[in-house]
Amino acid sequence: MTKYRTLKSIFHEQGREAADQEAARRREAWFETDFRLGDKTLFYAVNRQLLLLQEQVFSNERIIESLAAEIPSAGQRSYLYELIAQEISATNELEGIRSTRQQIQEALSASPAEKKEFREIARLYLEFSRGKVETPLNPQEIRQTYDKLFGSEISAEDALDGELFRAGPVYILDGSGQQIHAGSASEAEIFSQLQAMQDHLEEDQVSFLFSRLAAHFMFEAVHPFYDGNGRFGRFLLSAQLGQALSVYTVLTLSHVINQQKRAYYKAFTALEDPLNQGEATLFVQVMLGFIRDAQLELISDFYAKKQLMNGLSNRIKTLHEKKKELSSGAIDALYVLGQVHLFGGGAGLEWETLRQLMEKSRNTVRAYIEELEKQELIGRTSSRPLRVRLSPAGRELLLLEDS
Repeated sequence: MTKYRTLKSIFHEQGREAADQEAARRREAWFETDFRLGDKTLFYAVNRQLLLLQEQVFSNERIIESLAAEIPSAGQRSYLYELIAQEISATNELEGIRSTRQQIQEALSASPAEKKEFREIARLYLEFSRGKVETPLNPQEIRQTYDKLFGSEISAEDALDGELFRAGPVYILDGSGQQIHAGSASEAEIFSQLQAMQDHLEEDQVSFLFSRLAAHFMFEAVHPFYDGNGRFGRFLLSAQLGQALSVYTVLTLSHVINQQKRAYYKAFTALEDPLNQGEATLFVQVMLGFIRDAQLELISDFYAKKQLMNGLSNRIKTLHEKKKELSSGAIDALYVLGQVHLFGGGAGLEWETLRQLMEKSRNTVRAYIEELEKQELIGRTSSRPLRVRLSPAGRELLLLEDS
């Protein structure tokens, strides 16, 4: 397949006139927006590479949905928690913010009264994974979501001082201190550019995926906040893509972007190069490639975990047949905690959640917990709320490796 050429490469090979003519042809043939990029407006062409990637993405989604349906509910819950922790850690790392999966797991499991670092962002991603977050559609909703996402994390120095966004300028510097990007110059321009972004998202003659990926660039180029733009932009992209793609795919995207961050930032830089005249085609292509790569990583992980689940199921069956010192209910509780372990349950499982998954009364499940504690097959990760996980002896009994 012939590689799609940038306007910049045409300029260097054939000159300004040839590049301008090709830009005009592409603008007329495909999608032009009202979003300003220097003295040009952003546009993108739909080439064969984009169409092929889009087909691969939707084909992969069918595979992921089928594999996810085979995961028991306890495993699904733990896997989503693990993906959220991975997603937040990755999006933080992209911005140079250090966070561990354990910190995020603790924030996810924290009660409302507990003050845990990253609690706001963790809870909002958790709500998103449960389908409880509406995609922000206007400046007011964007600001409200920003406040929910970061809460008190934003320093007083970076507090917003405009009607909804920043009133002053903001610049992005490279490692040597050179300016590589300037956000919209005023709050009025921020409003205007965000409106252009929203107008494109509402355009019914463009691909859903393509428009969301192009909008990701638009938001990051506007840079409406003093701090948190990158993390917010990726959350916004997740919320938008979640309308068409599985939550599993969406919650793996920042992890893949972090793995390929040089390509991610290079795509931004290339789009902002004046010689490319506002063309976002290759930016959209790079982002689609990230989605496909995230899906392929997920599919591989699903297959691996499916094999482990088969082994766990067989082991539980054997215990029901031969382990006479444990009650049948306690073995069923071990099965749930084994699923949690396989799918990323480092923080353990709350008593109430275990009760819900087993569909038993609180007293019944408490008796199972006490029985398993007496046999030293589980241990507590917290007492209030009561949260338990498999002990080394429990993992050994179930033939599970340490996580």
